[in-house]
Amino acid sequence: MNKGLKDLGFRSHMFRHAFINRLKACNDIPTRLAESITGHFSGGSEFNNYGTVGYTLEQKLAVIKRVAL
Repeated sequence: MNKGLKDLGFRSHMFRHAFINRLKACNDIPTRLAESITGHFSGGSEFNNYGTVGYTLEQKLAVIKRVAL
């Protein structure tokens, strides 16, 4: 992805930061849900949570639709 964006002066990581900014601007999205969507995790290793019930794809999609342009 970065290779295709190079001519535009962008990197894929810039999109992740922009997306996180949009999630934060909503002010009501649970941190764990936002972290699950973006692939970041502030509570240590996400390995400890594997095998437990997390957020569904439908829940994640609903949030993504809220912050989409």
